[in-house]
Amino acid sequence: MKCAKCHHDNPEDIMFCEKCDHQLGKPFKPKSSVPPLYLAVTALLLGVVAVVFSLVIDQGWYIPVAAGGFGLFLSTYALSMIRFSMTDNKTVPMIITMTATGVSVIGFVIGMTMIMS
Repeated sequence: MKCAKCHHDNPEDIMFCEKCDHQLGKPFKPKSSVPPLYLAVTALLLGVVAVVFSLVIDQGWYIPVAAGGFGLFLSTYALSMIRFSMTDNKTVPMIITMTATGVSVIGFVIGMTMIMS
């Protein structure tokens, strides 16, 4: 049986992986050191920074593009962490994460249009 954590091939008659001691037959879910809600809120703040800087600064396209791009990356990562977390109450973090994704995309796109013009 293949271990879900380290992918080591183990004999069928054992309960724990010979290489990493993970219980066979159970899925491996990595634990993050940062809660996904913190990542979602940080991504939302980066998206807001991207939108504000794109509307306030006429010549500075790099801050909205960088903040929007990084906010988009963080919100996508937070979304995957929330989806695979063991908690039952996922509604509020999902709403924050989806809002952060939208705001980050808006800031990024506005910053990119500043480059084009």
